[in-house]
Amino acid sequence: MAEEIQYVCNSQKGDIVSYRETFPRLKRYMAVVYETFSTSTPFPAIVKSTGPLSRNLSISDKRLFLPARMNVIFNFASINYHPPYWGADAEVWHPARRTERLVSSSVIDSKGNPSSNFDQESLFTHSWGSYMSWAECDHVCPGKNFAQVELVGASSALFAGLWRIGPLTEMEMESKEAARQMTQKMIEDSGPVLLTERVHPETPLA
Repeated sequence: MAEEIQYVCNSQKGDIVSYRETFPRLKRYMAVVYETFSTSTPFPAIVKSTGPLSRNLSISDKRLFLPARMNVIFNFASINYHPPYWGADAEVWHPARRTERLVSSSVIDSKGNPSSNFDQESLFTHSWGSYMSWAECDHVCPGKNFAQVELVGASSALFAGLWRIGPLTEMEMESKEAARQMTQKMIEDSGPVLLTERVHPETPLA
């Protein structure tokens, strides 16, 4: 991710990075964002209503009757984890599943220079309704683009230099892998309250 940010940001001239030129090219970063919101979403569900009228729905060969003023709760976690959409390892944090190599990609860019691997990738186009962290269709979250650009902007400012993020080893004998496993346990013990926080902070992770 940091390598992609450096490649994209450093390829532009001047101190000002253009949103229009930069944001669409940060595919790996957006893959990390999508995967993080999928496996550790701060919004596990959203409530909708049928409104003042009853509704008749046709889904495949089934017809459903929904009475008036009925609440319908969409479970984002179940949708984002659904194995038929995202594979048997859907609960494992694996951002690479969100990108794919362009079939028609060329090793030479439009200026005749060797094309980077970053330019030969695109974000995976998921099936409609299989990823709901920002909702979909006409009722998509109005702050979706702002939230994504804000995340990209803040992280680009951090990773465009030499900064990196990794688990902190607290003890001299603790390995990086042990620290990584400790971090993973903390993530698995987290859940949405007002914000995302540990569910059982009183329980030691070790």
